[in-house]
Amino acid sequence: MLSNIYRQHTEHTSVLKQKQEKKKRELLTSAEQLTRRVLDGLNDEVSECYKNQKRIDHACKQLTTQTNLLLKQSQAWITLIG
Repeated sequence: MLSNIYRQHTEHTSVLKQKQEKKKRELLTSAEQLTRRVLDGLNDEVSECYKNQKRIDHACKQLTTQTNLLLKQSQAWITLIG
């Protein structure tokens, strides 16, 4: 009788451990998927920000070049009129 109770307990414990391991694997898989999706979303946003910053930098360089050209032209006109 005691051996039957012990065997049943051992079987029940084994089943519980298997269920717990299955749930643990499912949890780890879900956490990994969530992490991957969050990081992919963040990486997309960071990539977009980087592209925008490059466009802004290029526009600033063009504006600086045009401003310097206008300054030189204005100084030349002032010299001519002057």
